[in-house]
Amino acid sequence: MPDEKACIQHIQNSVDLLYRFEEFENTAFVKALSLGIQGKKREGRAAGTKDENIRKYLQSEAFDLFEVEIYPKDVHAPFPAVSSVETFLSEYRGGLWEMYWKLSEAGNVFVAPLCLKDLACPLYERASCIKKAIVDLNRKIKRYKDMKEQGTALHDLYIYETSDYNNHDEAEKAEAKIGYSY
Repeated sequence: MPDEKACIQHIQNSVDLLYRFEEFENTAFVKALSLGIQGKKREGRAAGTKDENIRKYLQSEAFDLFEVEIYPKDVHAPFPAVSSVETFLSEYRGGLWEMYWKLSEAGNVFVAPLCLKDLACPLYERASCIKKAIVDLNRKIKRYKDMKEQGTALHDLYIYETSDYNNHDEAEKAEAKIGYSY
């Protein structure tokens, strides 16, 4: 049987991890606004809300299972200084990769040795969403490189982002599902 202190400590570590990523998303979305990246505002707000909801779930479970109050430690996770969209996308992808691996690792610890599989599920689900975002960013970064190397028209790069149904619309639907309607 897993040690209760180890379970509580891992919940604390996971709460801190999610809180750190909330802060990363918050600073990233403000930077995206300043660079004029379409749809990133809503994507960032939706992602931050998902992380917050998972964090609060873990805090609730800590109390329900162990009757302990877990609070996130104050963290500072600023987005690196960037001055171009391409640099932003690369830095953002790096942050997502870090979170993808750390969420997966945290989920693995909940499964074994702690035997708290239920607590791992939302971490794995969030990691899966992050993986999809990484794939999307890889495509966008490649497109920027292609544009520079091969002279692709700029409007082709933004065809998805500025079409009738775009990134903003996808993020808006995701936000609506979690109660964020403005």
